[in-house]
Amino acid sequence: MTRLLVIKPSSLGDIIHAAGPVAWIARSAPDLHVSWIVNDAYASFVRLFPGVREIIAFPRERFRRARFPRWLGEAAGWVRHLRDFDVALDLQGLQRSALMARLSGAAERYGPSDARELGWMHYNCRVEVPPGVTHAIDRLWVLARELVSTSRRLDAHPPDEPPSAFRLPVPDAEHARSLEVVGASRPIIALCPGSRWQSKHWPVARWADLIRALHDRHADHHTVFLGAPNERPMVEEILAQDGVAGPHVVNLAGSTDLWGTAAILARARCAVTLDSAPLHLAAAVGTPVVALFGPTDPKRVGPRADQGVVIARRDLDCLECYERKCPLAERVCLPGIEAAEVMEAIERRVRNS
Repeated sequence: MTRLLVIKPSSLGDIIHAAGPVAWIARSAPDLHVSWIVNDAYASFVRLFPGVREIIAFPRERFRRARFPRWLGEAAGWVRHLRDFDVALDLQGLQRSALMARLSGAAERYGPSDARELGWMHYNCRVEVPPGVTHAIDRLWVLARELVSTSRRLDAHPPDEPPSAFRLPVPDAEHARSLEVVGASRPIIALCPGSRWQSKHWPVARWADLIRALHDRHADHHTVFLGAPNERPMVEEILAQDGVAGPHVVNLAGSTDLWGTAAILARARCAVTLDSAPLHLAAAVGTPVVALFGPTDPKRVGPRADQGVVIARRDLDCLECYERKCPLAERVCLPGIEAAEVMEAIERRVRNS
């Protein structure tokens, strides 16, 4: 049996992007034992990804909080997990992740030739990503295909299928649990208003306008809010606006884990998201997405044409600034997106779903 170490500790959206390429590698070599290094916060989620046999949880926050040299002993103990691998595949492309590949002892260490922080120095199988390949998922597929086609350690017979064919399977138990949380009597439209970046937020008033429109035009649907526990107060603020709360508006922000969120998204006829993890999770389970973009580039991280639609203020010079907090006196990119435009996009997705 060949042992492959996959290194993709974070972020959550990037991890979801990697699920398809890793599953394809595993199907290409049935005798492959795939171990995945992932931040411990996501370990229970990635453990159920197709093709993954072992999780190596990386305690990033614990190491970050500990002072030098306290963490040296614990780090040395953790590194002992990185033994007896034949091949390492670094999908993160940073100095730390590339060092993990080297410490694994793998005879073949794959990673992008443009890895940052001189990480490429730790690879002996450097993969050139063509300049025209810009989307994050496409870059991962380049690495996966190069490994399968050139590794001398894998007895690989790759399946002939396009990247768009992959769907992240939701466990049956999570599907059943989702029916207990939100009954099957009505179809679902999912709303995911949270993001770690202040510059990505769509204003509370716009969300409220959208829900009022959903009340008028899709009164037969459940409107379900999804998100992390720290996003629940924002959802409560939205629901406190006039004419928003109702018997079929459900706030599940902070009430579901990642697989629970995936199960709700898989049932939704459409999901409205920002550039955040729920966007990538919805796309991975096959739910049509309406994604609102501003400070980031949808050509790199947005949904594909068959997965949904991107709404952005294309007339702004400051678009795709990659500033976590808007430096302008007044934000214009996301606030400039009207609820009516989002509603029209939802209507198109719902009609075609």
